[in-house]
Amino acid sequence: MKITNEHVASLLGARLDLVGRAQKTEIRPAGGTAEADRALFSLRSEDVRAGMAAARAAGLSDEVRLAALGGEVRAGKYRVPSEAIAEALLRDLGR
Repeated sequence: MKITNEHVASLLGARLDLVGRAQKTEIRPAGGTAEADRALFSLRSEDVRAGMAAARAAGLSDEVRLAALGGEVRAGKYRVPSEAIAEALLRDLGR
C-alpha cells in the first residue's frame, strides 16, 4: 500500500473536523464554582524531596572519591588495612 501526502492530508482533515465538532464541557469542582487547579502535598513529600536532593549531592562526592581510588588502584598504591577488612567481614557476617 502506498501512502501519499493526499491520504495523510485527508485523514488529518477528517480528524480536525471531528475535533472541531466536539462539545466543549466545563468541569466544575464539587462546590459548583470554577476555581483554579491546585495540588496539595503532604509534609512527607517535602522529606522525600530533601532526601533525594541529599542523595544526589552525596553521589557527586562518591564519584570523585571513586575516581581517586581508581587512580590509586591503577598505580598500585591502594592499600587496605587488615583491621578494616576484618571489621567489614565481621559486620557482614552479623547481618
